[in-house]
Amino acid sequence: MRARPLAVAAVTALATLATLACGDRRADGGGGLPPAERWQAPAGGDTAAAPPPETADERLARCVAEVFVAEADRDGNLPSDVLRAWPGVADADAVTLLRALVAAAGRLATADQQALLLAEAGLALVERGETQTARAALDRAGALARRDGRDRRETRADLAVAGAARAWGRLGDDAAVRRLAADPEAGPYLARGLVEGGHGERADQVLAGLDASGAIEPFAAGELPIVDLLRGRPERARARLAAVPADWREVFTLRLATAAVEHGHADARALVAQAAGLVDGAGAPPSMELELARLAHLVGDGDDARARRGRIHRAIATLADAELAHVALWRLHDLALGAGEPAEAAAVIATLEARAARPWMLAMARADALARAGELDRALDEVEHLAPSLRPPRGVVYVWLLTRHLARGAGERDAAFARRLADRACG
Repeated sequence: MRARPLAVAAVTALATLATLACGDRRADGGGGLPPAERWQAPAGGDTAAAPPPETADERLARCVAEVFVAEADRDGNLPSDVLRAWPGVADADAVTLLRALVAAAGRLATADQQALLLAEAGLALVERGETQTARAALDRAGALARRDGRDRRETRADLAVAGAARAWGRLGDDAAVRRLAADPEAGPYLARGLVEGGHGERADQVLAGLDASGAIEPFAAGELPIVDLLRGRPERARARLAAVPADWREVFTLRLATAAVEHGHADARALVAQAAGLVDGAGAPPSMELELARLAHLVGDGDDARARRGRIHRAIATLADAELAHVALWRLHDLALGAGEPAEAAAVIATLEARAARPWMLAMARADALARAGELDRALDEVEHLAPSLRPPRGVVYVWLLTRHLARGAGERDAAFARRLADRACG
């Protein structure tokens, strides 16, 4: 199982462009009771009030979170993209699972793993309107991400800094703005978060300061056109793109198009076309081609998206690098499912089989298809029937299954499935 960490991380990365010292294993930074000489009984009683008993939903969320973290710790990865979206899941249900993931984060062995999980969960909590747990998670993420310094771009710690800064911006937190506004790495993500949180004038102030300083980390600079676009300055966003070095231009243009689509911007379709003009024929990696296919589908250009997926499938089938081909095929399978094309998705699984993909990857793809079709028991069987050494990361699949279960709504959920998932996750 140790041979798969990088492949698992790549396979589960659904946002490819966003896309180390041991960490403190206590998520609260060393909490618990203070020393006896400083402890005082709470007013009105001799002992502290006992916490309310754990509900069945909270227990299931805790167990799923602990399996997710245990397997990420074992494999040395962190497929944090599974924290995103969860369509149809009510805020209260999402918050229960996110809180469980925050509580479990301290079990991860390395600081950068903890930091990324806390930052991603914190951002998701902010998006769901739960700020108390989010603030604690973001404080901890910031401390962990900067613990030992870094010399490589796009590591987990870098992504944690970016996610935490964006979340602080959404909150409009004064202290965070003062601390991060001039940071060459975090400042651009802070500005984006400020816009997304409705703090547009403050975002402009941060952006002006960054522009004046000229000290912006190269990859983080890709956030600046996004800030301009979301602030209603599309021409300025395009001017920024025109000014970046040629080897960054298609990457930044694709990032801008992605943000435009995700925010439902009026220029989204035009920006996707602009990105396609730069990426097509440029020998771009499969990840960029796949992102263009995803965006084409989301802006309603189904014919172009379908044609792109077909071209990508044919190209991937001949890739010499088997590991790269497997990861790209996984992503293509995800796109076909998202486009509502089960026959196309089945053809991709056939190609995975023909290219000798590992059993855990095939099981994971089949479980994803079954979960999306509402076949939660069959999806769980797809994972559980394999020998432990051949299984995919069960924690990822459990999160998929739990969120699909929660999306059904309280009156439509299968209580027997919930008990079965709890037996597997908590046992």
